[in-house]
Amino acid sequence: MSEPVHIAAIDAGSNAVRLSVARAYSALDIEPVHVERYPLRLGESVFVRPRFSEEIFKKATKAFRHFRELMDEFGVTRYRAVATSATREARNRKVFVRRIKQKSGITLEVINAAEESRLGREAVLAALGPEAPPRCIVDLGGGSLEISILRDRTVEQGAQLPVGTVRLMTTLELPGVIRLAEAAVRTRAAGVETSAAPEFGRKHRGGAGWERGNAGEYRSRDASTRPANDGIVALAGALAGHSQARRAGTHESLCGAA
Repeated sequence: MSEPVHIAAIDAGSNAVRLSVARAYSALDIEPVHVERYPLRLGESVFVRPRFSEEIFKKATKAFRHFRELMDEFGVTRYRAVATSATREARNRKVFVRRIKQKSGITLEVINAAEESRLGREAVLAALGPEAPPRCIVDLGGGSLEISILRDRTVEQGAQLPVGTVRLMTTLELPGVIRLAEAAVRTRAAGVETSAAPEFGRKHRGGAGWERGNAGEYRSRDASTRPANDGIVALAGALAGHSQARRAGTHESLCGAA
């Protein structure tokens, strides 16, 4: 048996940054050896004011330096570090990536929505194995929601919507855990903003996409998927409009709007 190779993956998400180190004997024989979550919330303010603050820069530098030390300790020779929706939306993301490289030596790759969805699907399919192929994969992250409809492990339709846990908390000014009654009030308040929601066409595999209805809601162009998707897409439209208003400086208190 050949000597194993130590590899690593870093996921710089909107809610936390995670490191996974593994010992690979082959492409199919991989043994996890260390997993660590660093409490760095990149999406804390970027979904409202689309820039990383200097405080985020400092915290991120500390996090990636720590991960670099761990990778060196485990003898990692190959790695991939990716950043998702929060970094994609930060206007100073190029400066952020350069800072991480300068301070830690780690090359951070800002991946697009399609690659983010693909990596999530591959992880699920690998975990389930060939005996249990899923029909639908839903990945709720800090900044986005990815939905994939599959047949025989192949994507038939997919979408990424701007509905994530951190995005919801910051855009709707949620304090954290909220009661059902308060959730209903805030949902109605967000619905008022749908008229301001920007167009976002999401092309799906197989020709499906999103269109905007007369009432400002977003819905699937594929009529067969509308009943299941319209509620999610309408909420996405509401959040997009609400976030747009806040960034333009026209935000009103949600409680007042309700």
